[in-house]
Amino acid sequence: MKPIELLPSLRKRLILLSLVIAFGIAVTVIAPFLSSSFTLFFGLALAAFCYCVVRLFNREPVLMLSEAGIFSKMTINAGKIGLIYWSDITEIRETKRFWVINGIELHTGEEVAERYNSRINGKYRSGRKTLLIYLSNDEINMTHKELFVLVNRYWDHYRINN
Repeated sequence: MKPIELLPSLRKRLILLSLVIAFGIAVTVIAPFLSSSFTLFFGLALAAFCYCVVRLFNREPVLMLSEAGIFSKMTINAGKIGLIYWSDITEIRETKRFWVINGIELHTGEEVAERYNSRINGKYRSGRKTLLIYLSNDEINMTHKELFVLVNRYWDHYRINN
């Protein structure tokens, strides 16, 4: 199987940027100009706007699947952990929120989790004894089902062959 790099969707990032701009405009119109709440909301909207603009022009892959393992930049923890070997993953399952399947969780065993957790800053560590990486199709041009099948296919193929 060939290595795959999934790039972020420009359309989805533009939609997010539009929502941030709309939020900023709504706060500016609704809030009085000299209140502290206006300053707080305007600061948050401005920070979110800057973040979205920077992310808009960042065209690095957000998910990479290779013979060695999976590398995700979809969450803060996943980007700091780096490459996760296929042989270290013990389970892949779909997650549900409010009765809707919307994500994929990668689980590892306890002994492997400690090795990966040592790469994460203390404030981002979870109290879990297993490593949990969350994948979603929010940033890529792929449906949830396609992403789940693709990750499972790579995991099934390479965890046995490596």
